[in-house]
Amino acid sequence: MYKIEEIIEAILYFTTDRQSITTKTIKTKIMKAFYLLEAEYYKETGKRLTNAQFVHYYYGPYSAEVVSSLETDPNLMRSDEISFSGKRYELYRLQKAPDIGKNRSVCSRTHKKASRIYTTAYS
Repeated sequence: MYKIEEIIEAILYFTTDRQSITTKTIKTKIMKAFYLLEAEYYKETGKRLTNAQFVHYYYGPYSAEVVSSLETDPNLMRSDEISFSGKRYELYRLQKAPDIGKNRSVCSRTHKKASRIYTTAYS
């Protein structure tokens, strides 16, 4: 099994412009990408990617373990921003590019699938 923090960093790395890791990603998108990655990995291998447990939530899948890792990972910077409509968002970005090593293949393979889903769902 992989560490939750490693997967979060890999997700942020693959969903941002790799020339500039200052791109911020909303927590909901990270959570959904993590869930998709976990589901695709299980579908392909029959094994769990991490020990994160997910529950059904109004806005999509939710994992307390992923949230805890987002809040404690020293390589992540968090910022709170307010939308034009007044809704508060938690955004995360990497402080430095991660050493994704062993996570590269699983994350890049699933990132391609997740990108197609996001492009279709949010366009």
